[in-house]
Amino acid sequence: MVRRVIEVVSNNINWIILFLIITVIPPILFNFVILFDFPFLPVANNNEWIGFFGSFIGSIIGGSLTLIGVRLTLTKQDNQNFVDQAPTKLRNIDRISKKLDKIVEVASNCGQHGPDLIIYYKYKEIEEIHEEISNIASETDGIAYLIVFESEYIISEFEAFYKTFIKDNRYEALKVETGNEQEYTELLERLNSKITDIKNNLKYHKDNLYRKYVKLLGDYTNK
Repeated sequence: MVRRVIEVVSNNINWIILFLIITVIPPILFNFVILFDFPFLPVANNNEWIGFFGSFIGSIIGGSLTLIGVRLTLTKQDNQNFVDQAPTKLRNIDRISKKLDKIVEVASNCGQHGPDLIIYYKYKEIEEIHEEISNIASETDGIAYLIVFESEYIISEFEAFYKTFIKDNRYEALKVETGNEQEYTELLERLNSKITDIKNNLKYHKDNLYRKYVKLLGDYTNK
């Protein structure tokens, strides 16, 4: 119970400070004005004005309490929504990582046996996988989508290579033209590097989501 109270206070320290400022300082100032006779503040000698300011300060205190109550309610609802959505987000990130691995697998298989081998993966397959990744990321959250968006350029560059240097044949297969092996190898290395960075960023995001999920889940189960 004590730990729970400490967590509530620490998570809402700014609101608590604001509440104390609004509720403590005005009465002190008001009392100071009443106790001392200020020629430029004749209000202090007028009972009607004293009543007005008392009501005014009371309204401020009541409004502050209402604001804090609404804030706590919204925070609780946001936390509950996060707990409900976190499992789906965590699974989606795992799905994205697996599909990123699939892109590397397809790209690597396209050239690992040399330029003369006819291969049966079209660049469209990579494009379709990347489209699936973007859709999953957009359904997860803004951070996941932003991380995945970093792959747009390298994927476009990879597809441009296929459109420029790989030809369709009558079997609707593809093969790398002779003389472009080095460029393809370098492009594949950049693709691997970018996808590794993206997966690391997704892992960092997933770890943060998981830690918050476990913490909030613990808070609910310990109530």
